[in-house]
Amino acid sequence: MKCPVVLAAVSLVLTTSPALAGNWTGKETTKEGVVYVSNPATSSEGKSTLAPQELWRAGGDDEEIIFGVLSDVALDAQGNLYALDSQLSANSVFDPDGNFLRTIGREGEGPGEFRRASQVFVTSENKIAVAQMMPGKIVQLAPDGKPAGDFPMPATEDGGMHMLWDAGAAGRSVVIGAGNFAQRDNKITRSSSLQILAPDGTVRAKLAEQTSVDDMASMNFEEKTARRPVWAASADGRVYLNDAFDAYEIKYHGADGKLARVATREYTHRSRSKEEMEEGRPRMMMRGDRGARRFDSTPSPTDPDVLAMFAREDGTLWVLSSRGARDCPQGTMARFDVFDANGHFVREVTVQGDGGWNEDGIAILGDRLVVLKGLRSAQRAMYAAMGAADTEAKEEEEAEPMAIVCYRLDPQPTAKR
Repeated sequence: MKCPVVLAAVSLVLTTSPALAGNWTGKETTKEGVVYVSNPATSSEGKSTLAPQELWRAGGDDEEIIFGVLSDVALDAQGNLYALDSQLSANSVFDPDGNFLRTIGREGEGPGEFRRASQVFVTSENKIAVAQMMPGKIVQLAPDGKPAGDFPMPATEDGGMHMLWDAGAAGRSVVIGAGNFAQRDNKITRSSSLQILAPDGTVRAKLAEQTSVDDMASMNFEEKTARRPVWAASADGRVYLNDAFDAYEIKYHGADGKLARVATREYTHRSRSKEEMEEGRPRMMMRGDRGARRFDSTPSPTDPDVLAMFAREDGTLWVLSSRGARDCPQGTMARFDVFDANGHFVREVTVQGDGGWNEDGIAILGDRLVVLKGLRSAQRAMYAAMGAADTEAKEEEEAEPMAIVCYRLDPQPTAKR
């Protein structure tokens, strides 16, 4: 079976506004060995527009390729794409030209099997790693699908199980977003952290640690405090972190987890409509012997400043802000803020094409930009089906079939000074 390969007649289009090009006008200060970088609201090299070439697409109306809910994608050194289907508990594998190769992984609890997985990534040993949320574990597969053992996880402090809400590679290290709930005396203790793990599973560093104790009788989840940190990692093991809902702030950590640099940018929070506030409302539920209980929650009147980050091989960090994701005209996928290795805001890049953050998933993997068409709608339909007996959520319309669209995203040329 083969995936349709669509070679678009769209070439790379680059336009640059020279009016803003020039020297960087921010400020740097050093305190206790950490460099603090203050960036102005505008970039030093101006704005540009990219119309990347579409290479191929799969799924959608193609009756031979059917996806459930695609939640994540990964790219190996050979250019093969792995698309994780959370609903079907499997990975669809495509070659660099978009030809379907095989499916690896399956639902279950045995070797190479998983359930409720949400992330897929490629380790430094070229293993395909799939992160299962609960009980938290990282299942490893060979590229041909043979089980390759689970990644060794650190022990929890209370001897319980991990709950993984994120995972990925950072050079030879693995980064996990882990947390757990502990219930005692009608109180719930919630703890979470972003952990950098060595290849043997030992913890090199813990970032963005949080702990809270709530009374079950009056428990309320605040979106600003319940929000998970946004992070990215480079091939040399550096980790970039935004753990502040209301701050355009990026922390640059070395491979050992040590904080080396903090970059900020002047930014005005984006206000939400009532519909957007409801969309951002945390939906927390606990199931027990007496059925399911939904807890109260409070959404934020503004979006988080930073929604996503992508570290590229040229040393730049592409940051997707709330305004860059949500306030885009038709035909624009997103506007990225590009930072150099020193944390300087150097460019603002508008990427044109078929897709957008509001309804689709967007990922930058090397020189590929991958769009998961219809991700939000598929997720809403899946969650509604899972909680239909316990929620009063409105019945969702049947989601359109999901599709993968793969673009070539060439490096952005640096403007001459």
